[in-house]
Amino acid sequence: MSSQASSVGRNSLIMASGTFVSRITGQLRTILLAAAVGTTGIAANAYQTGTMIPQVLFTILSGGVFNAVLVPQIVKSLKEKDANERLDKLITLSIILLFGVTAIMAAGTHLITSLYLNSNWNAQQHALVDAFTLWCMPQIFFYGLYTILGQILAAHERFAAYAWSSVGANIIACAGFGIFIAMFGNASRQPMGWWDQNKIFLTAGMWTLGVAFQAIVLFIPLFQTGYKYRPRMGIRGIGLRSMGNVAMWSLSIVVINQLVGILTTRVTNGAPIQGNDLYGIAGNASYQNAFTLYMLPYALVAVSIATAIFPRLSLYVTENRIDDVRDTLSYSLRRCGIIMLFITAMFVAIPVPIIKALLPSVPLSEINLIAPLLIALGINSWAASAFLFLQRTFYAFENGKYPFIFTVIQNAVQIIGIMIAQFGFAPRYWTLGVAISVTASYAVSLPVLFYLSQKRLFNGTLNIARIVLSFGKTVIAAAITALLSYSLYAILIRIMHIQLSGAHGHMSWIQSLVICIIIGIIALALYTGILVLLKMNDLVDIGISAIKRLHLERFPLGAQLLAQLEKRQAKKRIIVSEYAADLDDGIKAEPQALPQMDTFQSTDASYNLDPRPVRTVASRNAAFIDPDRKAGKGKGDAGRTVRPENAVLTSRAGTDTHIAGGTGNSTGTAAADTSDSPVSDTAPRAVPDRVRQGIAGTDGIGKAAVSS
Repeated sequence: MSSQASSVGRNSLIMASGTFVSRITGQLRTILLAAAVGTTGIAANAYQTGTMIPQVLFTILSGGVFNAVLVPQIVKSLKEKDANERLDKLITLSIILLFGVTAIMAAGTHLITSLYLNSNWNAQQHALVDAFTLWCMPQIFFYGLYTILGQILAAHERFAAYAWSSVGANIIACAGFGIFIAMFGNASRQPMGWWDQNKIFLTAGMWTLGVAFQAIVLFIPLFQTGYKYRPRMGIRGIGLRSMGNVAMWSLSIVVINQLVGILTTRVTNGAPIQGNDLYGIAGNASYQNAFTLYMLPYALVAVSIATAIFPRLSLYVTENRIDDVRDTLSYSLRRCGIIMLFITAMFVAIPVPIIKALLPSVPLSEINLIAPLLIALGINSWAASAFLFLQRTFYAFENGKYPFIFTVIQNAVQIIGIMIAQFGFAPRYWTLGVAISVTASYAVSLPVLFYLSQKRLFNGTLNIARIVLSFGKTVIAAAITALLSYSLYAILIRIMHIQLSGAHGHMSWIQSLVICIIIGIIALALYTGILVLLKMNDLVDIGISAIKRLHLERFPLGAQLLAQLEKRQAKKRIIVSEYAADLDDGIKAEPQALPQMDTFQSTDASYNLDPRPVRTVASRNAAFIDPDRKAGKGKGDAGRTVRPENAVLTSRAGTDTHIAGGTGNSTGTAAADTSDSPVSDTAPRAVPDRVRQGIAGTDGIGKAAVSS
C-alpha cells in the first residue's frame, strides 16, 4: 500500500475512532433526552423540531456552500506563498457569513417554526417550539466555525481534535439532561404552561453550549500548526470568483432541500394530532429518533471516510491527478458498501432489540413506533453513503451543477412519495411514508449521479461495472444474512419468553443486549462467509487493513490470519501485459493471469516486472512512441504526442522496455491507455516516478498488475 493510501487509512481510523466515541456519548445524550421528554407527545415533538431546525439549516449550508466553495479554497490556499493571509480572509469571511445567517434566522424564529408546524398546533404549543428553536439558533454559527477550522486542520493532516471535540459537546449536553431529570423527572406529559426558561435552558441551552465548546476548542490545535489567525477583511485573491458557479448551484440545492424538509416536518408533526392519538402514532420525535439511529453507522463509516478523503480529492484535482481521484472514489464506494449493507441487514432483521439496546429509557410501545421507520431508512444506508462520496467528488472538481440535478430528481421523488402517503393513507402511516419516500428517492436518482460522474468527470474510465458487481454480491450476502438472522431472532424471542406487542409487551435492556450480541456475532460470521464464497476480494483488503491497523498481527492467531489473507490477495491479483503491435485498425488489450513478481504498489494498483516474453496485445488506444519524435498510430506516422503522465508501461516481447516519457533503448514501443480494457478501474495510466526510474532501460516485458 502506498504512503498516500496509508495516510487515508490512518486519517479515516482517527476520524472513525473519534466519531465512534462521539456517537457513544451522543447516544447517551439521546437516551437522557428520551428519559427527559420522551419520544411521543407535544413536548417531544416540540423539542425535536426546535433543535432540528438549526441543525438542518447548517447541515444544508455545510453540504452546499461550505463544502462546495470554502473547503476547496482552503486546500488551495495552503499551497500558496501567502497562505496565512488567504486563510485569514477565508476565516473572517466565514465568521461574518455565519453571524449574519444566524442573526437573520434568530430574528425570524416564529416565522421559520410556522413553516414546520401545521394548523393543528395551538398557540401555546407553537410558543414552546419557538423557545426551543431560539435557544438552539446560535448552533448555526458554531457548527460553521467548527467546519471551517476542522477542514483547515484536516488539510494539515491533523484529525484528532476535529474528530474528538464533539465528545465534549455531548458531555455538556448530557450534564444538562442529567440535572433536568434529577430535578423534574420525565416531562413528556406535562402541560405547556409547566415549561419555563430554566427548564428550556437545561435541555436546549446546554446543548448549544456544548456545540460552542466543540468549535472554540479547535483553535488550540490550529495554533499548534504555527498558524496565527488575524482578522482580515476582503475577498480579493482568495479564489472565490472561480467558485461562483458552484456557489450558485449549491445555494439552489439549499433552497430545494429546505423546502422538502419543511414539508417532511409538517407531515410528521401533524400525523399524531390529525390522527387524534398523541402517544400512539409515530410523529416527528419518533422519526428523528429513528433517523438518529440510522445515522450512527453512516456517521461512523461514511462521514469519517468522506471527511478524510475530501481534502485529498481536492488536492488531486488541483494537481490534475484524475486517476487518483477515480481510484479513491471507487475504493471508498466498494469498501464502504460492504460495511453499510451489513448494518442494513441488522436494521431489517432485529430493529426492536437494536432500538432497545441503544435507547433503554424508551418503553416498548414507543419502540414499536420507531422500528418500522428504522427499517425503511436503514435500507438506504449504502445509497446515502454513495451519494456523499459522489457529491464530495463533484465539489472537489468545483462542479455544483450535477449534484443539483441529482437533488432535483431526488426531492421530486420524495415529494411524490410524501403526497401519496398523506393523501392516500391514514395519519397513522404518514411518518412511515416519509421514511419510505427518502429511501425511494435515493434508489431512483443515484444511478443518474453515477452516470453524470462517469460522463462528466472521468470520461468513461470509472469502472461502474466493478462497483455494481461488488454491490450486487454484497446485497445477496446481506439479504441472506437478514433472513437467517430474523429466523434466529424469532427463536430467541420464544426461548426468552419475550412479548413484543400488546398491553403486556416487554423486553428488558439485558434481553435486547443478549439478542444483539448473539445475532450480531453469528450474522457477521455468516455474512463474511457468504462474501468469501462469492469471491469478494475487497473483503480481503478490509481484513488485511483491519488486522494491521489494530496490530493484531502481534498475536499468533492474528499473524496466521494475516498470512492467509495476504496469500489469497496475491492469488487473486490480475496481471496484465501489453505488447505493441502496429495495426492500422486499432489494437485490443487482453488480460492474462501470471505469477506475481517484484511489485511496486500505488494507491490501488501494482506494477510488476517479469523477464519472460508473453503473448499478448496492447490496448486499441495504443500510440507508438519514439523518444526522438512524435507519436503516431503506425510507424512513421505523425500524430499526437502521448503525455508521460497518461502513459502506461508497455513492451514488445524480446525488446528493450521503454516507458513513455522516460529513457531507455527502444525501437518503437507503445504507450497504451488501458481505460477501455476489461481491467478494473484501478488500472493505472500513470507510472510512478519510482517505477519509471527502476524499470527504464531494462530488458523484459512490463506488466501492470491490479487487484481484481
